[in-house]
Amino acid sequence: MTLDDLGNLGELVGAIAVIASVAYLAIQIRQNTRSLRASAFHNLSNNIANFLGTVARDRELASIFMRGLARWRDLTPEESQRFVLLMMNLFSLHANAYHQHAQGALESEAYLGVRMTLARIACSPGGASWWRHAKHLFSPDFIALVDGDRARFQQPDD
Repeated sequence: MTLDDLGNLGELVGAIAVIASVAYLAIQIRQNTRSLRASAFHNLSNNIANFLGTVARDRELASIFMRGLARWRDLTPEESQRFVLLMMNLFSLHANAYHQHAQGALESEAYLGVRMTLARIACSPGGASWWRHAKHLFSPDFIALVDGDRARFQQPDD
């Protein structure tokens, strides 16, 4: 075997090693992406569950939330402030979910249920009223999403 043959053999082995490394890297990236998506969904689910659990455990807070969704403007000033804070918390969670979905960190199937829940809240009389007054606090693309969903799911008597 000549020196040229050894050089060609070395190049072949090097090329095979590069291809194997790229294939291994692709597999690792795919597994990491799956793991990140699962983690994003898990964190979102926990955050929403914590919000709902907080409201559910506090009878007064649950009452404020439900009455606020019906008629936000009928709440006392203190109740109204608590309702605003609840809605900011809830819509911020959903804005985070929207941006995770837009970046590919949250799969469409996982995001759909979250999105539909927010649409129902945003279509409630109190939710719609709150949204009209607070939407400027969110990103333009999230505003467009919520407004589009509200138009799509709005009840005729709303």
